[in-house]
Amino acid sequence: MDESMRGRSEAEESADDSDSADGRVKVLEALTSKFTLRPEVDLLRVASLCPSNATGADLYALAAAAWMRAVRRQFVDGRGSVSATQPEKSACDPAVVVMQADLDAAALELRPSLSELEMAKYQRLRRQYA
Repeated sequence: MDESMRGRSEAEESADDSDSADGRVKVLEALTSKFTLRPEVDLLRVASLCPSNATGADLYALAAAAWMRAVRRQFVDGRGSVSATQPEKSACDPAVVVMQADLDAAALELRPSLSELEMAKYQRLRRQYA
């Protein structure tokens, strides 16, 4: 493969697993496997909120944004002190608990790195050279 195409090929590979809701759920499960998620978290719901052209890299950004939302919600109340809204955690427990609202908000703010046209191009290339 031409070296100039290698970076784009990686974007194409990221698109492989994330071009359906079920694929996005699998990617999200892997990305959040080390997170502490509230029991009510529904990753299929999060996946359905994502744009159809979201890549694996975009889902990584979504997971990171959701985790940061959880950190801000749990530990910072605008004055840099521990927030009183920590769910089931004491001020001494540093565990970050990601809630459905954290993931939903991150999904709704997600801006895909590939346009629909670029995604279609990579899918054609994948079929052509597979």
